[in-house]
Amino acid sequence: MKLEREVKFSLDASQLPDPWVLKHDLALAGFELLPEGKHQQRDRYLDTPDRRLKQAGLAMRERRIGQRRLVTLKWAGSVTGALHQRQELELETSDWPPEVLAALPEGVAVSDLVPQLELITQRTRFLVRQRACPEPGSEGSQGAGRRGVALAELAFDEVSAQRPGHDASVHFLEVELEALSAGADELARLAAALQELLPLAESSVSKLERATALLEPLVG
Repeated sequence: MKLEREVKFSLDASQLPDPWVLKHDLALAGFELLPEGKHQQRDRYLDTPDRRLKQAGLAMRERRIGQRRLVTLKWAGSVTGALHQRQELELETSDWPPEVLAALPEGVAVSDLVPQLELITQRTRFLVRQRACPEPGSEGSQGAGRRGVALAELAFDEVSAQRPGHDASVHFLEVELEALSAGADELARLAAALQELLPLAESSVSKLERATALLEPLVG
């Protein structure tokens, strides 16, 4: 189990930003952007028909990336502005991990779980490091010992969501900034730099919550 710390934004744009422009602009703020490639991830969120996981403050996700299968259990955690902090248990496995099953609410078995929501996400990933040669006198000139260390993972997500058995779907763009080695101040400074460069709106909800809210008026 680990503590996940990430800043989440809604991207108010019709397409993702040009990575070379973003790389240049972030360098001026003292950060280095390293491309990590693109992939598609297919997520199924599971719960009992009467939503016992949600009532217990849990979310269970089955994610497939190519041939990989990851099972994740997330706790509710806390949200402050766009900063989400929560415990998560994630394992790569072809079966249902006993560690995850043991953490389910009493009386809930894996056979009780049914798909509630399906998401297909095209994810573009970057690592963000302290810039190797920051401008003299800039904020990036601080913390020279941090150079070469990945502070955070920056992900641009093109999301399509629908409920199983329904044709209606919704689409949206999100940006996630997940802390790796970054402390609270570094993460906040990086988030502020992104907000200066991109049309971002702070998001206090998860993808699951956002997709559920958007689909509600379409499928009831």
